Formats: sequence, C-alpha cells, structure tokens
Amino acid sequence: MSARNPTVPDAAVLAFLDGWRELQHGDITAGGSLVVRYEPSRFRASAKEIVGYARFLPGGQIRHATLRERRAPRTTAVAAEIAVPPETDQVELWFQCVDADGETVWDSRFGENYRFEVVRPRPRPTDSLHARAGATVDAALITVAEDAAVKENAFESRPGYPSNSTSLQTSLHVAARVRRPVDPDGVWVDVHFFDAQATLIHGDTLPLRRAGPSDADHDLFVLDGVLYQGSVATPGSVTPRPDVRSVQYRLYCQVGDRIVTDGVLHRCFLATDAVSG
Repeated sequence: MSARNPTVPDAAVLAFLDGWRELQHGDITAGGSLVVRYEPSRFRASAKEIVGYARFLPGGQIRHATLRERRAPRTTAVAAEIAVPPETDQVELWFQCVDADGETVWDSRFGENYRFEVVRPRPRPTDSLHARAGATVDAALITVAEDAAVKENAFESRPGYPSNSTSLQTSLHVAARVRRPVDPDGVWVDVHFFDAQATLIHGDTLPLRRAGPSDADHDLFVLDGVLYQGSVATPGSVTPRPDVRSVQYRLYCQVGDRIVTDGVLHRCFLATDAVSG
C-alpha cells in the first residue's frame, strides 16, 4: 500500500468519512487498483499518526501505509493506493491511531474490520472514459451522493401493447453534492455506454439540474432520464440495437475558469437484454 494524493483513473474508491460513514465508488476488482481515502477527524483531535492496514482474502496478504504523518494538519484528507492481488475474493481494512501520549486506538468496526467484496475482472473497454485535460481533482468540492443505472422494458407499463412487445431503455440516475457557490448551469457528466465485449456504443455530455440545498454548505444536483434506446420488438417487427451492459461516467463542475471533478471513474453494470426484456 502506498500513500499518495490519488488521481488514478479506473480505480475503485473507498472513502472513510467523518461521522463513521463509509462510501464506495466502483467495484473492487481482483488484479485491479483500490484507492482508500480517510478523514483523520474519525479519530480524536490528539491523533498524531494514522496507519491503514489491508488484508486480502483468502490469501491473507497484508499491506499497510502511514496515512497521516505526525506533523500533518488534522483536517487534511489522506489516501493510499492498493494493488489488489488477482486471486482476491474479499478485502478487509482497519486503521490504527497513535495519540499525543503514544497510546494506540483503533478504527476497526469494534474488532470485526471493514470488509468489502472483490469481483472478477470484466472486459476492459478500449475506449474507457478518460478525465478531461486540465480538470482539477477536488472531492471536497464535488462528489457523488448516489447513482444507479437501470434497464427497463418501456412497453410493460403502457396500455395497448401486447405482453410480447419490448422497448428496452437504459436510464441513469446521478445525485451530486456541490459546494457553494456554484453556477446552477455548470454541473455535468460525461457518459459512455459499453456492450458485453466492452465496445463503446454511445457517448454523451449531459447537464445536472439543481434540486435544492443538500446541507448548509452544499447544493444537490440531479440527473434522471433515459439516456439510451435499445432494441424494440413488436409483433411482426424488430429493430435491434446493441445490448448495453455497462455505463461509465465522470462528474464535473465549472468554478470560475476551472473545471473541477471528484477524480473518480464511476461505473454501473446492467443485466443482458434477455433478462431485462
């Protein structure tokens, strides 16, 4: 495990936030990369050093890194990048704090550690969605609160269509928290759609609308809608379209003359058309 200021594309991200909250972005993939972000305020103010540990199962390999040096400001977010062994099924993490008196305290979910599932590698898109050139990474300014991609048969709920008709539509929901002040027309996502062979099907840039305040310092921006029309079949007629199996997107906002991003390649995976229809 190596400590760093992560801007690594295509890595899953585990964020350990103040208030004993954990947030995961992207699947942790065997043989891939994992970025662990940690807020030192999870420990009490006297914390002088924080060390993060990761154990990979079933192999039992352990990695560790110093996440907060003794002289680092307490409010500075810290991170480490981990290479995930290819045979891994699970990863568990825990954190050690050395306080001003030299005593050790632990953040380990009461000794059970924080466990996360690891998935098998998927086909890697040849046209993976890269970050925009010159974009600044600032996850404290803009971050994804929740997301979901859904593939549905639009004909199922429409009267007048036989039950054997299908119109497969893929929708994307993204809710983002953006720190004020922010231009209400200045938040967007770049999106790519891929098939089962990781071939690019469709790409787009779409705005998020301001939905109201998220908290005292942030506004909530939302994207909701059908972004891809798949195959359509009615009695006597079929219009085939590529089968969307994964969605990638990156989140951005405009702050003055800067483009700011959370630095994460977000991914959502979808069932095959045969199941969704």
